Amino acid sequence: MVENFFESSKSIDTRKPALIQSNDQERQIGTDSNSSFEKQGLVSELKRSEQKLRHLFDYANDSIVIVHPVTGQFLDCNLNAHRRLGYSKDELLQLTVADIHDDLSLDEIKAIFDRQAMGHSVQFETIHKRKDGTYMPVELTSTLIAYGNITVIQ
Repeated sequence: MVENFFESSKSIDTRKPALIQSNDQERQIGTDSNSSFEKQGLVSELKRSEQKLRHLFDYANDSIVIVHPVTGQFLDCNLNAHRRLGYSKDELLQLTVADIHDDLSLDEIKAIFDRQAMGHSVQFETIHKRKDGTYMPVELTSTLIAYGNITVIQ
């Protein structure tokens, strides 16, 4: 189970120097005149880490989409997702789940979203409609996840 760090019930004493572990070494920051350089280094490490994770997301072999659980709007997608559907990323992000699901009614899509809202992961086979009008069979596995400050369907 993943715990959200920012919602931890533990209080953090910001008056004490922070301990940072990097490359198997523990360092204190904020204790000397070099602390701004150390903080810049940590920011750089964080940016590199975010870039690595974005790369893993974008180049995953599976199609990955992030969907708003109320509107069904696509909020993000990886390269595989929009390419397999024949859209540019910007085009796909203008669509909703209903736009690529001719085989599911709006009530069926809502029922799937409602099941996920109760904390259930769903897995099923369906058909996606590509931009050129052709159809592609897919197997979907989907669940709710934290995404920034909102909960979304992935």
